[in-house]
Amino acid sequence: MVIDSLPIASAQALVLAPLPANNDTGEPVGQELNPTEPAQVEMIKSAKPVVSKNAASQCFDNQIINKSYCQTRLDELGITAAMNTVMVEHDCFDSMVPMAEVLFRPNAQDGIEILYVGLNGMKTYQKGRKELPYRRTRLNPMYCQKTNAPRYLTPRGAGTEVFFPPKELSTYHRQEPIKTLYITEGEFKAMKASSHGLFCVGVQGIHNFSEKDSLGNRILNTELEALIKTCAIKNVVLLLDNDCLTVTYEPDKDLFTRPNLFYSAVRNFREATKHLDKVDVYFQHINPSQVMKGIDDLLGSMSGQESEVVVDVLA
Repeated sequence: MVIDSLPIASAQALVLAPLPANNDTGEPVGQELNPTEPAQVEMIKSAKPVVSKNAASQCFDNQIINKSYCQTRLDELGITAAMNTVMVEHDCFDSMVPMAEVLFRPNAQDGIEILYVGLNGMKTYQKGRKELPYRRTRLNPMYCQKTNAPRYLTPRGAGTEVFFPPKELSTYHRQEPIKTLYITEGEFKAMKASSHGLFCVGVQGIHNFSEKDSLGNRILNTELEALIKTCAIKNVVLLLDNDCLTVTYEPDKDLFTRPNLFYSAVRNFREATKHLDKVDVYFQHINPSQVMKGIDDLLGSMSGQESEVVVDVLA
């Protein structure tokens, strides 16, 4: 078995101590993204990801990069240009016109801009008087290593959102039934799992399946709940990486913090979904004996045998 799965109630065995008051994941939020240059827009439309020599040299000591980090990552995941495109309706002169949008595209710093499309169209956020598309940025790992920058940047004040791959969006709009929905951490994992037949969405951290209501209470993300109800989903699974139960000893390190972080995510997930009628809720993780950390890594490492992984996940 490459996947360990258990009903959510079994996760209560992971209780170690009362939850901390703050369940934040610690992911940096609130840093501004660079505006998109017109030249970049034309580059994306031509579907030929290119990194400028100047941008590459600024980040990587004058090394010339032949293929962008974005294209390299998409190739690793097996995501084609067609799979990287989603149809979104835009308001045009009082009528809705469908237009193709690219989900993952390179930016001038050789990072990856990730477009978020919700169940009801393009996700946006306010920046001053402007309403802008919601794009999260995955920075180039080489840049992060050189500068100690965080891996991801989220637009200032935009909050967190759920990432829906194209297949999940189209299934929702056709109101077709889904037996099992997987919720995992990260857009790339969701895209990879979705491309191999699993219905999967991505969240921006293990706690970010919820939002606050008008009274400030934590509730299940409203789009997630709409998907569950519209598609009559029977099983909802929180799918974590293989290191969710791993504790590594270091001198003066509080060994309670890490397992409690994952336990609180599982417990809060159960609380957020408890009101759902006729829906079974599960906690699942990649088997710790596997070298590969996430579902994307696992599927990628078993090229030609992905169906075996899917069968194991669904077991």
